[in-house]
Amino acid sequence: MRIIAGSLVILLFGLVLTIMGCTPAETGPGTIDVLVTSDIVEGSASSSEAEIEISSMIATVSEIKIYRGGVVQEEGSEQGEWVNLYVAKQPLNLLQDSGQEQFLAFADVAATSYDQIVMVIDRLDVTLSNGAKITITPNEPFDFVASFVVFSAKTTTVIFKFNIDTSVTYTDENKATIKPLAGITLNVRYEEVE
Repeated sequence: MRIIAGSLVILLFGLVLTIMGCTPAETGPGTIDVLVTSDIVEGSASSSEAEIEISSMIATVSEIKIYRGGVVQEEGSEQGEWVNLYVAKQPLNLLQDSGQEQFLAFADVAATSYDQIVMVIDRLDVTLSNGAKITITPNEPFDFVASFVVFSAKTTTVIFKFNIDTSVTYTDENKATIKPLAGITLNVRYEEVE
């Protein structure tokens, strides 16, 4: 009787191992990287604007966060959750590496879908070729409604692109005004998923 009981325990243990081996492994986090790039269209200025060019544009970014919707709460209701990313590079010279992608922020986050990304720019310092300096301190964060997915053990890259020609406008007196939000677009790139 003991031999039968022992054999039954071994068979049950083997069956549990077999079932466990057939179930999908628990999914781990994925990675999100945030990059910044800029673009200037050559020859886009009118004749009255051609005398003034931007010699530098420095952005100080204090915060990047993403929004994860549909997080189940204790009562069974769903509520969104903001996840802060680690801002790794300060400040950003948007003209020094025009057209090149600069690394800004990253985090390992839950592998799921996200609905928004927010970038907070504390200040934007612009120097013009005529020596004029303009400092902008935006009053509100740049909030983009953009759906993207972070896959387990994969990297999702979000790219903020500053379109300098759109964000900088000139007055009749050849003075410049900066509208950062007007000049930022967003792109999402995924690591190849098998």
